[in-house]
Amino acid sequence: MALLHQNVTDMNDTQEELEASKRLLEAILDNLVDGILTFDSDGEIQSLNRAASYIFGYSAEAIIGRNVCELIPSLPNQSDHAEFDAFLKHFSGLGDELDGQRRDGSIFPMYFSISEVSHDQQKLYIAVVQDFTERKFMETQVREKETLNLELEKERELRDVKNRFISMMSHDLKTPLAAIRLANSMLRNYGDRSSEQEKQESYDAIDQQVEHLSELINDVMTISRQDFTGAELDRQIIDLETYCRDIIEELQLAYRMTRTIRFKGTRRRIEVFIDIKLMRRALTNLLTNAIKYSPEGKPVTMELSYANCEAIIKVRDQGIGIPETDLPRLFEPFNRASNVGSIQGTGLGLAIAKQAVDLHGGKISVESVVGKGTTFTIMLPAEGC
Repeated sequence: MALLHQNVTDMNDTQEELEASKRLLEAILDNLVDGILTFDSDGEIQSLNRAASYIFGYSAEAIIGRNVCELIPSLPNQSDHAEFDAFLKHFSGLGDELDGQRRDGSIFPMYFSISEVSHDQQKLYIAVVQDFTERKFMETQVREKETLNLELEKERELRDVKNRFISMMSHDLKTPLAAIRLANSMLRNYGDRSSEQEKQESYDAIDQQVEHLSELINDVMTISRQDFTGAELDRQIIDLETYCRDIIEELQLAYRMTRTIRFKGTRRRIEVFIDIKLMRRALTNLLTNAIKYSPEGKPVTMELSYANCEAIIKVRDQGIGIPETDLPRLFEPFNRASNVGSIQGTGLGLAIAKQAVDLHGGKISVESVVGKGTTFTIMLPAEGC
């Protein structure tokens, strides 16, 4: 009898311990921030904690015994075991994001992860749920802020470009116009007393400044065509070596042969498919820049080579060079190196060269050392590869 009483006492103690453990487990689960719910292999909900009840808007009494598909619209019906199992397998372990559905029918983003356990020889699934509504809202706010910052940055850049354009146009238009006005005044007021040489110098000054203005207008017109897609190019296949030699000859005539431009070719035919006018402008801009920023007596070199189905053109000078801090923005419109001093320029030549090369599917790069010179490299796709 005493033994029976002892057994009953032990059973009662065990039962109390189990009840205490159950209450502790329920307290822990109910105080978790994450939602926890369990369902069986048929999708029938067995339990949910307080957080899951709050997330989905159901009380335990209202949802236990109903199908988990009511909470997860994208969950395949358990009657299709293959799809149901595949779905559960996808969200096992680390889980993933998907849409949940609240009691009021609203859809919300959530994190969903599943673990499989066995209980009383029955397969159960434990799901961890996190409501991502607030997180997604914050992500949207961050993206909108980043977008706004980008737009503000673009606006600042456009304002800077506009200011540089106005400054450049103000200087580069006033200077040649002042020179033309002065030469014209000299001819008008002192032409009858001037020698033929003095008159010719005035005419030459007017011609040079008109040419400078024309170049400025052409640069602005070219760089403004930012809507180019490449389809507008008037392309033809040409021999690049002959093409480069012709450009050099034209420039030497323009500079009355006073500046030396050396050419190093390949002595082979390299064919490229280009718009000859646009590419001539790009190469001419590089060569005239090289001449402009080089001291008298220092030759400019154009070198043509071929490698890996690409034509490679290098324009090298021994001029003032470009400061390293100026290189990242060198190809942007209206940007000029900080060490150009009083040397005239529009700040558009390199931007035009890059635009032309890009439209031909090529690449342009620069290497420079202040006081030693600069090398521009153009790589263009060659034909016949």
